[in-house]
Amino acid sequence: MSKLGTLRSQLGGLRRARSAVRSATAWSSLVTAVLWALAGVLVLDVLFELELLPRLVVLLLAAGAVMWAFVRYTRPLLGQAESEIDMALLVERQQQIDSDLVAAIQFESPEAARWGSPQLEGAVIDYVAAVGRGINVFEGFSRDQMTRRGLVLAITAVTLLVLAGLFPGHAAAFVNRLFLGSMHYPTRTEIDQIVISGKPVLIADDDGCQPRNLKAAQGRPLGFFVVSSGIIPAKGSVQFHATGASRTKTTVELRPLAEADVAKSWPVGVERPPGTVFTGEMPRLVDSVSYKVFLGDAWTDAARIDMVPLPTIETRLVPVPPRYAQRTKEPLDPTARQISVLERSSIDLAVQCTNNKPLASVKLLVRSGQNEASYDLAKTDKQALVWKLPAGKSPLANIVQEIRYEIQVTDADGLSLETPIRGTIRIRPDRPPTGSAEVVHKVVLPTAEPVVEYRATDDYGLSKLALIAEVERYEHERTRGPVVDLGQGVVPSAREVPVEVHRFDLLQGKPLLTDRLPLASRYGLSLSPLKLAKGDRVRLTLEVTDYRGENEQGQPVGRSHAAEGLVLEISDESGVLAAISQADERSEQRLTDIIKRQLGIGETP
Repeated sequence: MSKLGTLRSQLGGLRRARSAVRSATAWSSLVTAVLWALAGVLVLDVLFELELLPRLVVLLLAAGAVMWAFVRYTRPLLGQAESEIDMALLVERQQQIDSDLVAAIQFESPEAARWGSPQLEGAVIDYVAAVGRGINVFEGFSRDQMTRRGLVLAITAVTLLVLAGLFPGHAAAFVNRLFLGSMHYPTRTEIDQIVISGKPVLIADDDGCQPRNLKAAQGRPLGFFVVSSGIIPAKGSVQFHATGASRTKTTVELRPLAEADVAKSWPVGVERPPGTVFTGEMPRLVDSVSYKVFLGDAWTDAARIDMVPLPTIETRLVPVPPRYAQRTKEPLDPTARQISVLERSSIDLAVQCTNNKPLASVKLLVRSGQNEASYDLAKTDKQALVWKLPAGKSPLANIVQEIRYEIQVTDADGLSLETPIRGTIRIRPDRPPTGSAEVVHKVVLPTAEPVVEYRATDDYGLSKLALIAEVERYEHERTRGPVVDLGQGVVPSAREVPVEVHRFDLLQGKPLLTDRLPLASRYGLSLSPLKLAKGDRVRLTLEVTDYRGENEQGQPVGRSHAAEGLVLEISDESGVLAAISQADERSEQRLTDIIKRQLGIGETP
């Protein structure tokens, strides 16, 4: 066991105490420097509401100040290392004793056996061991510097904690901004919501006052709505900075809106928090800008508005007529918005973006009579540039009445057309067929075979063509009944009998389509089978039926039209000759009148 164990233990305690005091003094100095630096940053940030770059500069300066304090006050204390001999020398100077204390400690080391007389070494060790029990090694040990610096640290920390308790909003904002957040310090005026062109860019649930970036349409004005609470100022402003090479600045004034006006002008579909609404408008912009909103003592960080072009849309409406009408080629302008189509036609609708902006949605609103419905179009390409109605779900199939339509698109930037595309699809009726029939002589014998010349045509085709003969027979009563004197002899009275109808089909086989129209031909009508007699009449009517497709049984269908009728008078040979003579006289008279007009005969000078 060492004779100097008690002394060595006391010296070790002194060494540890001195090391602890030095560490406490050094680290309290550093913590105090950090707190003072943070306090300085807080004061500057509150006074000037530093933006990100100036805030970074101030934080770097504060870090530099802390580093200087570390080098000046902390590092020197942390860099000291004291040995047992150093403690012995310190005690000798403090107790004003000779060097026996250091010598005894050295003589007790293993190397001391080689130094000289063992008797002398033992005597020194025994002496110091006896004297060392009465030495107070902590005499003159001071903690004043640690106490002073600890007191400064405590006062600084308590002051900052009290201020944080009194102003928790400022403390929270400072912590956020210390880590380069965008939170603002509490203000008397609060900005609760910002809406630009109908799109919220800042709502009350957002942290801080950093509005979201926005994409807006080129050439459209920017309408601002700002909802505010707290102390309401008389007006506010929005400051714009061009992001291009010009770097120009523009300010738009914000004015409060009356509650009645808010209800009229607030964007539809945007929820509004309670508060006073300010509004302003920036005229049409072409280039992108950054902006800040200022209202009272509140303000927002800068946000960007990228001006992007509106989608440019081209519509293609291609009519698909009924199958029976598809052989007829009609002039077609697929880009027209007002079109007329044949009844029961379909429309192949396509919407294409011509400025290569992908579309997010395309909607078709259809109004027919009192009915209104909306349909979503589907994209047909990966670029989402061409959109069509899904197969089997088109409201433009089998159109039977006028349709008014409206097309609205939304592109990938959330922008829509300035005005929706509107148009009308009208019904063009299938015109009825036309036909005419003529005969040379209208007074014929009962057994004659008059030749009927006829002509028929239609827009798309003929399915049926018939000559209708209506026979009116008269039975003469010579033996009884009243006699009527017409001043030209005695004529027996007559009694009408029911009309007989006979049909003669002129068109056999398949319908005639447009490539074989118009149809002009002749038909010899044999009257012998009708058993006619003098005085009877035959009314001839040309019935024309057009072609409008086929029914479920595969039979042609269409609408019929009756041409103007002809009347054949049935007479004997003398009557026929008289009619021919009268016709020749009328023809001769018309020819004479024509010659006179050509020669000027009978005209007065």
